[in-house]
Amino acid sequence: VVDIPRVEQKRRVRPLNKNGLLRLIKSIEKMDDLNLRAAFLMLIYGFAPKSKIFAMRWEDLDFNHDMWDVRPLSDRAIVLLEDLPQAGEWVFPGRGGFHITDPRVAWKRVATNAGIPNLTMDDVYKFLARQLVWAPDREDLRMNINDLLDELMADDDSEL
Repeated sequence: VVDIPRVEQKRRVRPLNKNGLLRLIKSIEKMDDLNLRAAFLMLIYGFAPKSKIFAMRWEDLDFNHDMWDVRPLSDRAIVLLEDLPQAGEWVFPGRGGFHITDPRVAWKRVATNAGIPNLTMDDVYKFLARQLVWAPDREDLRMNINDLLDELMADDDSEL
């Protein structure tokens, strides 16, 4: 075993921090495509992986209880979703009557404009999930999600 060379592990460094998140949001808000803009903002406000966000169905949303299936939604997510046209099955429709599946080209453009060219969509969810104080109670979790988003966006809101 001593003679076997060690395999060097190359862990990927996730490049997102609070300032990068604020730049990312500004870059997303400049997008012309309203559907992709809303989908990318939901990556931040929805606290779910991209596959779940892009496959959202209107029938799974409960605006009376601020829920998405079994997930609590942040206040920012509720406002974003209520402003979308609620026609069809999918919240974020794509081509051929299906939902958005792979907007990598648009994401690359947004991330590059934000100054984070190697940022993936999953980096956003993982960054936010690490920051969140998880709670077993849905209402407490919803409150923690809102508090985290308010804290992260505090600098951005003060500049407006």
